[in-house]
Amino acid sequence: MSHIDDEAQDIDLYQARMLIAFYKAGMANVTGTMEAFTRKMPSNRRFMVVCGVERIISYLKELSIRYETIEVFQKILPEIEFDTDLCNYLRHIDFAKEITVRAMDDGEICFASAPVISLTGPIGIIQYVEKKVLSILNHDIRIASKCARIALAARGKPVAEFGGRRGADKMSAEAGRAAYIAGFTSTSNVLAYARYGVPCLGTMGHLWPMAFLDEEAKAYKVWGDMFEKSVYLPDTYNLMAGLDKVIEGCYKNIGSIRLDVDDLKNASINVKRRLINSDHYDTQIGATNDLNEYKIAELESYGCPI
Repeated sequence: MSHIDDEAQDIDLYQARMLIAFYKAGMANVTGTMEAFTRKMPSNRRFMVVCGVERIISYLKELSIRYETIEVFQKILPEIEFDTDLCNYLRHIDFAKEITVRAMDDGEICFASAPVISLTGPIGIIQYVEKKVLSILNHDIRIASKCARIALAARGKPVAEFGGRRGADKMSAEAGRAAYIAGFTSTSNVLAYARYGVPCLGTMGHLWPMAFLDEEAKAYKVWGDMFEKSVYLPDTYNLMAGLDKVIEGCYKNIGSIRLDVDDLKNASINVKRRLINSDHYDTQIGATNDLNEYKIAELESYGCPI
């Protein structure tokens, strides 16, 4: 079964039931408009970032109901007679042609009660895509709005998205895209780069120095010989001891240092001091480890050199 067939079946059952019912009742051409909006904002939120509109348009362009999907409907709706006329109707629905889309642009700011997207067309057809439209908007807007708050907290400093391993399965690329639209500078997800052109960023992981057992210094030296001006992660065992090994073994080839520790405030200050004392004045420090807008704002309030 193809990807498009899967998309046609990614609905709530009542949407198929009502599409068929409208046709059977002679109401297939009754038109209307449906809008997606939020009724109210949470008390501690002032705006949302629109995201997912372009994905919805692509979905509508590709969507079709094929025989495999009709066979699924026949199994779960045995009371309905799927005669030739009904099957031909379902098979020949051109969703992109039938539905007129009016929407805000991805990246715009929206507020409560403002329609993010409006779909006009035969009411059975626009209801058929309701679940998918809402699921795309709920996923992408939630991530884009969260990432916008993080980007604002970072006060112009670059922020990278590394959240694929904690998000919905098969949605990592879309999460990376949403983060980029909201102001992040890069993503760790390769598919987000391949599918949407989002700049991709990757560093070494803790497994690299661990794989060298008790030869941590060798791990950094080997890495530095392979990757010019790379990012180093010296906190696998002892942060400052690991940093010294990076400085000694990769003196002329240090791109930046990534900290993945609990106490990012003191770690960043101590690492910056050691870098300055070893004449690495311009070596940047990056930070990971359960960061959100609140933790980032706190680090910024301390003036941490991240």
